[in-house]
Amino acid sequence: MENQIPINQNAQNKEADTLLLPQKEKKKMTCISITCWILQILIWVGAIILLYMDVYKIRHYSYIGDEEYLSDSFIFMVIFEIILYITYVIFQFYSPTYDYLKHKRTDINLYKLMEKLFITPPKIQFVCECYHYEKRTYTTTDSKGNSIKREEMVKVTTKIDTKFFYYYSSRDVSGLFNLNYDKSKITNKFYVKLELLTDFGFADAITYSDYQKEKDEFYNKNLYY
Repeated sequence: MENQIPINQNAQNKEADTLLLPQKEKKKMTCISITCWILQILIWVGAIILLYMDVYKIRHYSYIGDEEYLSDSFIFMVIFEIILYITYVIFQFYSPTYDYLKHKRTDINLYKLMEKLFITPPKIQFVCECYHYEKRTYTTTDSKGNSIKREEMVKVTTKIDTKFFYYYSSRDVSGLFNLNYDKSKITNKFYVKLELLTDFGFADAITYSDYQKEKDEFYNKNLYY
C-alpha cells in the first residue's frame, strides 16, 4: 500500500491558491476587458450618430453642379469609427476570451489530449532567476533644444539556472476524464470553457526526502547570486 506524501505542509490550500491568477495577470485581464467594453460602447454610439446624420441629411452640406459633397463632420465620424473598430479588434486578440478560443478543441481531440497527458510522465524542474533593479538616467532633447532628464528603474537579470528532478516512475491518479455536463442547460451554446489544474505528490518518504534535498542544494547553489 502506498502512502502519498504531500509536497509541503500547505498542500491542502494549494488547490485554492492555484485558482487565483497572479496579481499582475489579473490586473492585465481586467484592464483589457474594461477597455474592450468601453470600445464597444463608443463604436455603438458612433454608429448611432452616423445613422442620425444620414437620416437627417446632415452629411449633405452643399451641391456643386450635380455632385454632392459630404460634410467634414460626417467624414470625421467615419474615420473615427474605423479607428475605433481597428483598435477594438487589436484589443480582442489580447483578451481572455481569445486566449481560450485559440486553444479550442472538439470533444474527440480533447479526450486524445487528456489521454496523452495521463500517459506522459511529468517533468519537474527547478528554476532560479537572479536579478536586481538599477536606476537608469536618460537624457532627451525636446523641440526647443532643452535637455530633459528621466530616471527609470530597470530590472537586470544576472543569472538564470535550471535543474530537472529525475525519478524512476510515475502514476497518474486523477481518475477518468469525462465531460459530463447537462446539454439542456447550454442550448445554443457552442463553447464550454474548461480549466485544468495540475498537482503532484510523492509515493514514499524516500522520494520526498530526495526531492527536498535536491531542491535545497539547488537553492543554496544560487543563494548568493
